[in-house]
Amino acid sequence: MEDGLISNVPSDAMMLAVQASPEEAQAILEAIEAEALRLQNEKQQAMDQLASEIETTLRQRMHQRSQKENEWTLSRDLHMGSLATPIYRPIFPEPGAESASLRGRKKIRLNIIKPKVKTAVSQLISAQFGGGEKNWGLLPDKVPEIDTNVDPAIAVKKMEEVIEDQLEATDYMRECKLAMYDMAILGTGILKGPINSGKLKKIWRQELTLDEFGQQKVVRIPELTPEYIPCVKRVDPWMFYPDMTVKDIACAEDAIEIHPMSKRDLLRLQKHPAYYPDVIQDILTENKKDFVAQSQIPPYSFMNSDLFKDKWLVIERHGRVDRGCLCKMGIDLPPDSEELESFWAEVWVCSGKIIRMELSNLETTDSVPYAVDVWEDDPSCIFGFGLPLLNEDQQRVAEGMWDVIVENAKISSGPQVVIDKSLIEPNRDGRYDIEPWNVFLTKQFGVDARQAIQFHEVPNRQQELSNVLEMAKGFADEEAAIPLLAGGMDAPQLSSGATGLALVAKASTSVLHEKAQQWDDNITSKVIEWMYDWNMQYNPDETIKGSYEVDVRTTTSFLRQHMEIINLEKLIAQTSQNPELQKVVKLDEAAKALLTNMQLPSNKLVRNAEEVQQFVEQQQQQAQNQPPDPAVLKAQADMARIEVEKEKIALERERLQFQREQAFQQAQMQYAAKQEANDARVLEAQSGLVKEQLKRDTALIQAGGRQEIEYAKLAQDAQKNERDLSIKEFIAGAKLELDANKQALTNKELELKKQTGSGI
Repeated sequence: MEDGLISNVPSDAMMLAVQASPEEAQAILEAIEAEALRLQNEKQQAMDQLASEIETTLRQRMHQRSQKENEWTLSRDLHMGSLATPIYRPIFPEPGAESASLRGRKKIRLNIIKPKVKTAVSQLISAQFGGGEKNWGLLPDKVPEIDTNVDPAIAVKKMEEVIEDQLEATDYMRECKLAMYDMAILGTGILKGPINSGKLKKIWRQELTLDEFGQQKVVRIPELTPEYIPCVKRVDPWMFYPDMTVKDIACAEDAIEIHPMSKRDLLRLQKHPAYYPDVIQDILTENKKDFVAQSQIPPYSFMNSDLFKDKWLVIERHGRVDRGCLCKMGIDLPPDSEELESFWAEVWVCSGKIIRMELSNLETTDSVPYAVDVWEDDPSCIFGFGLPLLNEDQQRVAEGMWDVIVENAKISSGPQVVIDKSLIEPNRDGRYDIEPWNVFLTKQFGVDARQAIQFHEVPNRQQELSNVLEMAKGFADEEAAIPLLAGGMDAPQLSSGATGLALVAKASTSVLHEKAQQWDDNITSKVIEWMYDWNMQYNPDETIKGSYEVDVRTTTSFLRQHMEIINLEKLIAQTSQNPELQKVVKLDEAAKALLTNMQLPSNKLVRNAEEVQQFVEQQQQQAQNQPPDPAVLKAQADMARIEVEKEKIALERERLQFQREQAFQQAQMQYAAKQEANDARVLEAQSGLVKEQLKRDTALIQAGGRQEIEYAKLAQDAQKNERDLSIKEFIAGAKLELDANKQALTNKELELKKQTGSGI
């Protein structure tokens, strides 16, 4: 009888076979062997049937998810830009079958999506881990349901420290960063946990030995002990196939994750105690490992054709399994579970065979061990839409317009040349290229070269095209709700001063703060609940256990805490300088609140009332017992002397100021007197001119009856007198202007002396 069959034989049947006669014992053993063989076949059939059902479900979901994978391929292409694939779909296709590549011109691509993705992920990481990796907490229940002998406040603090160490060991921040990039690009970020993992921890054990002189000495001996911790890992959405009949991962009946594994990976699993080594050895012997040739290949758009070469397809499925199937496979069910018809289990399948089978590691499991967050909801499935798809139209417009702008700049940078080949000969190379110092020969004598070669300028449209490009970038900001200001790559144009800049910067990140809160609800809270449940079930330290609730500190609370720190610092500074505020504000309580918001131990840093009184008494006693310092007395004398010198300088400054004002008033009086004299001279000149005009008019009237010759003589005399008067008037005006210039020069000199303080 085979050893595998003997192990399945009940002990009572074996005892009957021993006590019976040889003939009866032989019959009993044959019946036992037949029953064991039947049970073994039944177990194998159950395992094969379950593996076949899992593979069939995977194929169906791959077919159902083809549309979403096409969206992911397009999102990758839009995000990577010219680095993704050489395939390009221009917004302005070339007419006819001739493409730009056939003409030797490569399309120029402008990527406006990648900066937005980096901005979004950077802001999410800053919101989640800006104050450290711990943005959560545990709160004990007001009425604890677990009776322990440990103070709940101490126990919850220890539990937080344990979970924080476990997350740090699993590199939780890095896994979140990768999932955030998946969410921003593909629209879906996925984390899985808690995964039971172990590592060897080095401990230096102390021992006492005797040296060569018989003296005791202490030596340290290294020991490696296994340490089991829960891990949280990021899941690639391309490798994740959940239940497609629901749109919430919490409602999914099961979820499948695939792993392309090499021979080295399977050999490592073969050494793991949770896997079936004999089954893995059979799979390696069959050597059925062409992952690419199988129908389960996901439609990747990667350029590396050897990425899945010589790989096995390993399927990991989390979901419910019927009680009957588990019993046939020999799985030990938890006690007191007779009323349950199915159990959450983890099944691994490779090449149609189950290589691992166990119940879920958490007894509180009621859903698949995955947490999912999306950038933009897709009402049809669990997966969402990413930033590239939201900006696809504007990305196409931006690429097309940038290519047109560059082409227009090239064409308009020089003239278009029209050559009449019937009038001129080609150059020595047989070409008509326009080159420096080129010589063309005409075919006929006297041909006009301007008719043979003509130049035409192409208009430059960069300004108009650039406006369209800027409009596309603006629409991209609106559609994605992520302006470049959020990433520090643009300056606000509608704000003035530090306050305006702060308001615009705060408004630019408000949408991303909402995404951070969404991440807390869908990811952070679930991860901390996983870690709490795992420690309650597996951690041997009873001093950390209790009835706790997860408190996720969202971005809003983080910002509120930051503003409280700033306001408390201002309050303390103003109170220390304002005696009236000191009567109202409690500085000790303000200091405690500040340290609490800064997450510092206020009970160790802030003095209580007794310590404050002792400190004041010590300061007063030191001031009374300490003799005057000569250096301090000398400094005080120097300060008094400096004050006296300051007063002397102030008096001298006032005296000089009085002298300047007095001199300025005198200069103003002199200027007014000279101005009045000039006005009198102007009036005198004007009265003389009027008198001469009266004399001329009188002479003309008296000579009205004389002869024409005398009248002409008088007219000539009048003209002469008029010219003389004009000359006198011009001389008087020039003199007045000269006097005014001299007076203005005197005023400027007085003003300069007043400013310099040199006196008059």
